[in-house]
Amino acid sequence: EGGRISRLGGLSLVRRVLLGTLGAALLLAAAIEMAHLVVMGCMRPLALEFGVPTM
Repeated sequence: EGGRISRLGGLSLVRRVLLGTLGAALLLAAAIEMAHLVVMGCMRPLALEFGVPTM
């Protein structure tokens, strides 16, 4: 009985860690995407000014 409870606790802990890691990865990806958009938005006018081809 006690072993079953501890196993369930361990499973939920693993699930929580996995969900936390996934959430952090998604947040990081979203932050990188936002930063990329901001950088591209800032760089494009400068690039056009200097005649540098942009993607």
